[in-house]
Amino acid sequence: MTPIPLQLPLKASEAAALADLIYLQVDPHPLTGDSRRRFATRIPALGLETLNPYPGSLQRDPIHAATWYIAVDAGNTEPKQPLLLRIAPAAAPASGLFPAALLIGRLRLSSGAEVVINAIPFGPTDHDAIRTFAEHVDRDFLRFPIEGIWAAIRAGNRHLPKS
Repeated sequence: MTPIPLQLPLKASEAAALADLIYLQVDPHPLTGDSRRRFATRIPALGLETLNPYPGSLQRDPIHAATWYIAVDAGNTEPKQPLLLRIAPAAAPASGLFPAALLIGRLRLSSGAEVVINAIPFGPTDHDAIRTFAEHVDRDFLRFPIEGIWAAIRAGNRHLPKS
């Protein structure tokens, strides 16, 4: 079990707002480039201060379809902390892929549904998390060049140990 720090890297209310948008905007539909673009256009309306989500990283869990992953930069100051958020219905089992994830909270969405949001360190030196995400959640993750934080991760992936 990972101890909860005294100060979370992001506001739980902002993580809940992002989760709410995912479940209202994306969840009922197939995940496509178009659905990601529509999702991305609605993110600024959330007024997020401690989160900078990367909509291109949004992925469903391959086993639990109502569970979502999205990469974010989190924090109030620079440098931001790169994290992978796992957003799951409260009834979903805990993640076996990321067992040491930091609990952000068990939160109620505007729809009344309860979700559990966890954060996984996801920067260029978080080799195990990146490998797990690329092998088990999004097999295309390291195949294509992506801007922003992902450029740093792609540059850093040459340091991943060989499997």
